[in-house]
Amino acid sequence: MAKKITTSLLLFFLYPCALFSDRMFYIGADAMMMDGFFSPGQRLSIEASIEIFDVRISVPFSYAFDLDEDIAFVDAGIRLDCYPFDGLGLFFGADLVRYGRFFGRASPVEKDVLLSSLVIGYTFLFPYSYLEPRIILLDPGRLIEEVTTELRNSFFMYSNFYFALLVGVSF
Repeated sequence: MAKKITTSLLLFFLYPCALFSDRMFYIGADAMMMDGFFSPGQRLSIEASIEIFDVRISVPFSYAFDLDEDIAFVDAGIRLDCYPFDGLGLFFGADLVRYGRFFGRASPVEKDVLLSSLVIGYTFLFPYSYLEPRIILLDPGRLIEEVTTELRNSFFMYSNFYFALLVGVSF
C-alpha cells in the first residue's frame, strides 16, 4: 500500500515536469564516500534530480552506519538548486525539507531529526554522465547544534562544512 501511495505521489508531482521539453534527469552517487572505508563509520549517498530550465529539484538519500558502535542514520529530503548564470555549471542550493532518523542501540534518545543545508557546486556535463564537486554547509543557522554534534561524533562525514563529489549519469 505504501509503495502505491509513494508511486502515485511521485507521478503526481513529476508529471507536470515531463511537459517541458527543456529538462534533464540526473542520477548520481557521492564518490567521496570511498574515504569512509578507512574510518569506523561509513556513508552511502545517492541522489536523483530533474532540471527544468535553470532550476533543479533533487531528492538526496544517504545512509550512514557504524557496525562497531551499533548506530545508523538515514536521511532524505528535497533540495532546490538554482543555476543563476546561463551556460555555466555553477549552482546554489538549499534544502526545502530534510528528515533524518537514528537507528541502533547507541542512537540518542531523540531519534527524529529535521536537518537543513546550503550547497554550492559546479556541474561538469559529459555525454550521458556528469561530475559535480560540491561544498555543503550543514545546519547554517546553528539551530540544531546538539544533533549535529551527535552526528559528528558518530560519523565524521557529517561535519558542519564538508565536500562531496557526485558522479552519475544524465539523460
